Amino acid sequence: MISEYFDVKIRVIFPRITKPLPEKDNAQINAVGNFNYEPPKTVASTSDVIADNDIFIPKTNKEKVENLKNTLSDLENKFEKILKYINKKCKHIVLEYDPNLTKNEALAAAEAELFGYASGAITYDMYEQTVRFQEKIDRYISHLSIENNGRLESVA
Repeated sequence: MISEYFDVKIRVIFPRITKPLPEKDNAQINAVGNFNYEPPKTVASTSDVIADNDIFIPKTNKEKVENLKNTLSDLENKFEKILKYINKKCKHIVLEYDPNLTKNEALAAAEAELFGYASGAITYDMYEQTVRFQEKIDRYISHLSIENNGRLESVA
């Protein structure tokens, strides 16, 4: 026979250090864990842009190609929406620094090299210009490498 009643033995090791439990803590221990769940407020995010999932299984190669074109086009549109959202949210961001400090010398030199002067403030637009310039350099290096059979310095 299984009994649900049992005795508990408690041994106090250091009676001078122990303290009685405050009434509010005692109430928390005896409290029932039921509560009403309230979800957090929704904030604007990029997941709204990419929330739709249309699954289409093509049957022929022509349908596969057409589906791939549509999918890539949809992806491009979603990326454009995400970029617009990021631009909207980041326009106010400015990295401010003192160009006269030694620890900021590299940053000031880079800004002067790219934009002609070291202003002490790098805006989000300047960041975007730098990213676009880096993409151009990457494309140039890629094409140069292809033309020269993997060599960057001269024609093969």
